Amino acid sequence: MITGWEYPSMMIVEESKNINQGLNLVAFYPSESCLVAMLHYAGMPFIYRPKRMPNYVDFHDRLLYHKARTVLMATRFEVSHHAFVPVRVV
Repeated sequence: MITGWEYPSMMIVEESKNINQGLNLVAFYPSESCLVAMLHYAGMPFIYRPKRMPNYVDFHDRLLYHKARTVLMATRFEVSHHAFVPVRVV
């Protein structure tokens, strides 16, 4: 899960009591740009996202909601493939 914030940031979220949640019902949600920055500072100079995200509502912005999930690919070597676009580190 990610936040919809534009800048690198994280937030703590109290989750509902469902069978698929963590033991303490607390989660740490980063923004997509936070994930990109963490990958960059971890030594991954090349970060990409798919041109087309999976066909599932959580991967796309909607009228009143930001996307809740993302897909990123981080590598130490440059990748040239028609299905991926480079992501700029903020």
